[in-house]
Amino acid sequence: MAKIAVSSQGDGLDSQVDPRFGRAAYFVVKDERGGVFAVDNTAAQQMSSGAGIQAAEALAKAGVQKVLSGMVGPKAMNALQAAGIEVIQGAQGRVAEALAAYEQGRTAQAASAAVSTSPAAPAKGGMGMGMGGGRGRGRGGGGRGGGRGGCRR
Repeated sequence: MAKIAVSSQGDGLDSQVDPRFGRAAYFVVKDERGGVFAVDNTAAQQMSSGAGIQAAEALAKAGVQKVLSGMVGPKAMNALQAAGIEVIQGAQGRVAEALAAYEQGRTAQAASAAVSTSPAAPAKGGMGMGMGGGRGRGRGGGGRGGGRGGCRR
């Protein structure tokens, strides 16, 4: 069994899984001998950007081979994959429960990040607020368009 890290709100097996990889307070790591230790992520948690990348680097330095988390963003996913760390998303509950689910084969490896920034990614439609030109009288009108959201390329 490899070293497996779980994004966590606390530093132990009874802690809740933190669904946010880069902003998790800790990573609880279980090693091949069953030992458990925590990697403190509070410095990355307080960063305005790049928290996921810094968290990935900390886990690589700790010798982690697999990560369980609720969701991993695209930049952190790239950093983890570059470090050869397998990513399993969708973890929930307590850390011990997430590890048990993984060990029992009830989880799946993530093929990519939850949000893709790849130009080849399919567009995702949505509704947004657009500012239409309008056909008002006088000072140019100020209509509000229905703005259809989509993927920017």
